Amino acid sequence: MSSVSSPLPVREEVRDLEPVDTGTSAEYAGGFSLAALRLLRPAIWIPLALVLLTSIGLAAFSERSAHAARVTDARIAVALHRLDALSALRALLAEIETGQRGYVLTGERADLAPFRQALARLPATQAALLSFSSGAPQLVVPRDR
Repeated sequence: MSSVSSPLPVREEVRDLEPVDTGTSAEYAGGFSLAALRLLRPAIWIPLALVLLTSIGLAAFSERSAHAARVTDARIAVALHRLDALSALRALLAEIETGQRGYVLTGERADLAPFRQALARLPATQAALLSFSSGAPQLVVPRDR
């Protein structure tokens, strides 16, 4: 016996065994070889392979769907910003109209205050609307006619 203590008695010839080279070139580091698949019946490994391929296909489809959802979310966000800019422009135009109507009805210059304030904010609102419409030429409003 050797000087190494072991809880179970081990024969000397078992300890000195070296790994046997099987001669197959398909052997992997984990000790798995393609030849081991031949030991499994086709009724076992064919469904396993199909499950693996199906899982890979579902993962790819899921990733593609997630990407499409992100693109759609970005488009919706741009559309919402456009709607906000259009709402702001509509509100300014209503203020301009209200100021004009007030002046026409009363003839007093004090009623033109909402008109002047809205008119001062109009270029910035138009610029915001045009910036959100830059990617869609069909939405671009012509500037000064």
